[in-house]
Amino acid sequence: MKLVFASLLFSHASTSPVEKIVTLLNEMQSKIEVDAAKEEQMYNKFACWCENSAKRKAAAITDAQSEMRKLGQEILSLKGKVAVRTAELEQLIEDRKENQKAQSKATTIRTKENKEYTKETDEIKEALASCGAAITTLVAGTSETELLQTGAGMQMQAIQSLKTHLEALPDSATARITPKKMSMLRQYATELSHSKSKYTPASAEIQGILGDMYETFANDLESQTQDEGMKNRDFEDFILPSKRNF
Repeated sequence: MKLVFASLLFSHASTSPVEKIVTLLNEMQSKIEVDAAKEEQMYNKFACWCENSAKRKAAAITDAQSEMRKLGQEILSLKGKVAVRTAELEQLIEDRKENQKAQSKATTIRTKENKEYTKETDEIKEALASCGAAITTLVAGTSETELLQTGAGMQMQAIQSLKTHLEALPDSATARITPKKMSMLRQYATELSHSKSKYTPASAEIQGILGDMYETFANDLESQTQDEGMKNRDFEDFILPSKRNF
């Protein structure tokens, strides 16, 4: 400002002091107005920038607060899901343990049942074969053409063999064989042991009893085989889906 003032004084050295002062003041006023306009323009730009920045910051703060509320709600929701999934996982682990126990128990039971089935059916098969052999022997013993080949001794041996197999059978396999029929077999074997003939009066009746026994054993064997198949299928239906699920 001092340099401007000195320059103005120097340029107006030939004029009167009053004129110089007036001219100087006018020039200073023009200079100040120009500077003021520039400063106002700069101020307006800065004020506009501040206003826009404030709006942006306010909007950003509002968005951030909204996002924070949204994230807070999402965190609470996820915490709830974590708690639910944790409880479900614990339940699944417990269910898996129970399922493994159930599988182990079912396997033990199925193994025991299968052993019992195998043992019982083997005994029934032996009794069935013995019964068939006894029938064949008795039929042959009552035939005139087989007189030389089959005698009372062979018949008695066949009956004794059948009795041995019948006595070895479990109660479930002989439940339909009445004590009367067993008594008749023993009596027939006794008659054969005291008879020199290949034929006794009860021979035909015994053949009928043996025929009934043979049919009974055959039906029981078929029924037990079907029952074993159903039990095994139920066991597989229980075990296999369990293994797939776990």
